[in-house]
Amino acid sequence: MAEEERGMGSGMVLLSFLVGAALASTLVLLLKQGETEKNETSQEDSPLFI
Repeated sequence: MAEEERGMGSGMVLLSFLVGAALASTLVLLLKQGETEKNETSQEDSPLFI
C-alpha cells in the first residue's frame, strides 16, 4: 500500500480520448442533421427549376 499510483495511466488517457472522439462525432452528426433539415425546408419554399 505504500506504493500508490499517482496520476493517470495510459489506459485512462486512451479511454478519455475515445470518449471525447465519440462525443465529438455525435455532436457533428447532430449538427449536420439539423443543417440538412433546415436546407430541405428552404428548398421546398423556392421555385422549381427544371
